[in-house]
Parts: sequence; C-alpha cells; structure tokens
Amino acid sequence: MNKTTNRKKRKPNRKKKKTPKPIFYIVLAAVLVVAIVVICLIACSVKRRNAEFDIQLDTDAEMLDDSKWKTENGFKIYDDHNYVSVTGIDVSEWVGEIDWQRVKDAGIEFAILRVGYRGYETAKFNFDNSLHTFLVGCNEAGLPVGVYFVSQAINEQEAIEEAERVLESIHGYTVTMPIYIDLEGAGDTARTKDLTREEYTQIVNAFCGRIEQEGFRGGVYSNENWIKTHLNWEDLTQWDLWFAKYKTVPSTEHSFNMWQYTASATIDGIEKECDLNVRVYEK
Repeated sequence: MNKTTNRKKRKPNRKKKKTPKPIFYIVLAAVLVVAIVVICLIACSVKRRNAEFDIQLDTDAEMLDDSKWKTENGFKIYDDHNYVSVTGIDVSEWVGEIDWQRVKDAGIEFAILRVGYRGYETAKFNFDNSLHTFLVGCNEAGLPVGVYFVSQAINEQEAIEEAERVLESIHGYTVTMPIYIDLEGAGDTARTKDLTREEYTQIVNAFCGRIEQEGFRGGVYSNENWIKTHLNWEDLTQWDLWFAKYKTVPSTEHSFNMWQYTASATIDGIEKECDLNVRVYEK
C-alpha cells in the first residue's frame, strides 16, 4: 500500500540586500568635504595669484580727464575709483644691469623690453644684447613682461617679417603683456620717410595681426608729434595704444591704453635712468 505524504513546498531562499551601514555615509561625506575644501583652496590661490600678477589687457583705449592725474610715491596715477592705474618701465640694453627683484619691490608692476630694431637705411635687423637676460630676470621675479620692436618696415610683408623675428626672440619665455611695434621718426634718410598715413596703418595692422595669430596682444607705440603727422591713431584702436608725451599730464586729443610720461626715472635696482609708464583701465 502506497503512502502519500503531505509535504509543504519550501520557499526558495532569497538573500536580503545589504543596507549600507551608517559608517559608509560618514566616510563619503568626509571625502566630499575634503574635496570641496581642496577646490576652494586652489581657487583662492589662483585668485591671489591673479590679483598680484594679472593686468587687464583687452580693454578700450581711454580719453582721460587731465585734472585727475596726480603723483603718488613718485609714480603717476589716475585718481578715479572707477579706474585702475598700473606702473611699469620700458628698458633696453642702454640702462645697464638690472636687479629685477629690487625693481619689483620698488613698486614696478610690469616691464616692456626692447627686442631690437631694423636699420633705418640698411633694413638690417639688430637685436638687443640684454633681451634674454632681462626676460629671464622678469620671469624669475614674477614680473609681467611685454616687448617692443623699433620698426622700419616699408610694407606689410616687412611688418610681418618683423613680427615673426620678435616671436622667435621671445620663444620659450613667459610674455603676458602686449607686443608693440614702435613707430617714430628716424631722420630724412630713413627708408620709411615717404610712407603715407594709410601705408603706416597697413604696416601696424599687419604686424599686430601676425602677433595676435600667436595668442599675444598686439600694440603700437608712438609719440604725439609723430602721431599728428604720420598715423591715423583712432583707426588703430583695435590694438593696444601706447602713447608717449613727457609732460605732467597727457593733455591730448588721442585715446590710449598706456602713457609713457618720462625718460629719466630713477628706479632702485636699475643702473641708469629709464622710461616710466602708467597703464590705466576701467574696473
């Protein structure tokens, strides 16, 4: 006789999902807090660095009020709370040796160095013997630096050639200030003496355009007398405008980004007298 046994079906064993323990959330929260703190510290560090070294370049040239200029600690400043004034020098081999840390400690906030010049009769390139020493010194001192080249280009092709020689000369160095083409008189025998205003404008545009192709800020330097007779200054406002006039105030009808106001400044750390400049821009 067969016996039938009633057996209950067993339910399959199902593993319960483990719920993360509270310690997991504590560790995760701690990691997130640390990450946030690190990010904030890095951001603050960058901000401090920028505040110390960065100078705004991509700003409009300004027509400034002569009555707001004053001298403070031996340097020209524009006394308007809406504007920033930054003091700098421009130098060549003729100033002798420079202790760049002392220059920075004396209140100088940037430097513009001469790369060289083209012969006004021969068209030969001549390079400043102190350029590389000065570039190293500025970089080591953490001083923002730009450069200029005294041009004798007679057409756009030569202007581009000058720009490319400048770019070759500064390769490998940190250059954060503008790169300027310097246009000024060179006498009656200069190869550029018969150029028109329009031709000079084309030369500036060619030089600065080539400079900006490489990610630098292009600019043009000249003095007021030469601007009046040779340049359409207001047609060049897409570039950085460096204006020279050795007076107590600019007193000019021309807009500018930077004013060179003396060639006889005495700065601690520089062997001989040098040029002083003030850069002004709106906050």
